Amino acid sequence: MRRNINLLQYYSPEDIAVRSGGGYLTYRAWGNLIINLKADMERKGIRPGDRVAVLSRQNIITPAIILAVIASGGIAAPLSTRLPRAALLQICKQINACFLISDQAVDPDHGGWNGKFIRSQDLVWNYSGDNHPQLELPMDMPATIVMTSGTGGKPKGVVHSLSAHYHSAIGSAKNIPFRAGDSWLLTLPLFHAGGLAILFRCMFAGATLDIGDPDEDLLFQMARSRPTHISLVSTQLYRLLHMENKTVDFSSLKAVLLGGGPVPFKLIRKGVRRSLPLFRTYGSTEMASQVTTTTAEADLEELKTAGYPLPHRLLNLSGDGEILVGGETACRSIISADGTEVPKGRNRWIASGDLGYTDESGRLIVLGRKDNMFISGGENIQPEEIEGVLEELESIRQAVVVPVDDPEFGQRPFAFVDSALKPAEIDFIAVLKEHLPRFKWPVHFAGMPQTGSVIKPSRQMLKSLAAGIIKK
Repeated sequence: MRRNINLLQYYSPEDIAVRSGGGYLTYRAWGNLIINLKADMERKGIRPGDRVAVLSRQNIITPAIILAVIASGGIAAPLSTRLPRAALLQICKQINACFLISDQAVDPDHGGWNGKFIRSQDLVWNYSGDNHPQLELPMDMPATIVMTSGTGGKPKGVVHSLSAHYHSAIGSAKNIPFRAGDSWLLTLPLFHAGGLAILFRCMFAGATLDIGDPDEDLLFQMARSRPTHISLVSTQLYRLLHMENKTVDFSSLKAVLLGGGPVPFKLIRKGVRRSLPLFRTYGSTEMASQVTTTTAEADLEELKTAGYPLPHRLLNLSGDGEILVGGETACRSIISADGTEVPKGRNRWIASGDLGYTDESGRLIVLGRKDNMFISGGENIQPEEIEGVLEELESIRQAVVVPVDDPEFGQRPFAFVDSALKPAEIDFIAVLKEHLPRFKWPVHFAGMPQTGSVIKPSRQMLKSLAAGIIKK
């Protein structure tokens, strides 16, 4: 069992490590930058074991800071730039961050957090140094904290070791080959487990991290950088397949990894017709992203599933159908407002909160979140089932179903839909009656509020919004 790992696994110092816009850095320049940033962070007081929050817009600065914090022995906690100041400082307090490195103006004197603030602009950005920079680090060192929402939307911090990120990356590469000369387009934020996983896949493969501009059109980013690999959530795949330019060249792509929740099967079919190399995946923040993934030879039948468990991951089911995950990519601990929880047992089993089952071939089928299910007139309703039916409508980009109180049935389903058409212009009943019993038909349809994010809106927020609409 290896005890150390080189964070820069390049094959030649002249290989391109990071590309952003029209510029790039070789592994020589990138490695020296990380090493020099590490030295400057140490001069500024960062010590091994320190938890360091990172608040930075998606550009070449963000991954450099994250890797330099890890290289210094610290634990990097990338945070969402959409957080209001009070929430940001509360998270810093919750995870016991010693430092906050930010490219934005933040007043750290309020909110009860007593850490130190470092402007990223004040760090030393120096690319000179050794011809063959190396970063040898202990495998078992805690490396990152990724924030995710717990029950009721309360944030929790998931702590991962460098070993978890390494085994996540190499296990993924055994199913989706990824090596030097390849490039992965960073289409997900680095404060998201899926985005952070892309960074580590690139570093541990000696491949190129392509940093996309979140404000740029995805098609433009792909045409400019021509990546070999890309990760998409359902909304991004929809936008890609429905752009006006139908002649876009996808020929550089070796893999399109689809995750972040359910994907409407109509999009899968369209993607296959466009010859996209699709891989569906199921993952979680607690498992450093992927847990199961479909194979390169997957037909449409397999693409209805979330695929097989990847190497270094374990999968099981509880008596009530909850998906249990564990193995070498499992997190070290979970930090909530109530304290710190450590996964138990040799395999560090974690209850995912998702319901599912495996088919006769061992492929995982995910039914939905356990805490999303509600009871209507004595019948169990899984919102994701209704959403899947609604999203088969050509006019629907995305659907989210939430419960609303009902005096007769206790609760009834209410649907928010993202569509170019107004809800009143869509014949929902025509499709619902073909696939679902009447008690699963939503009692009301409303337009989806715009959040500016490719991730589905918060169900808690939508439940409050639906309750207000029903009361009117």
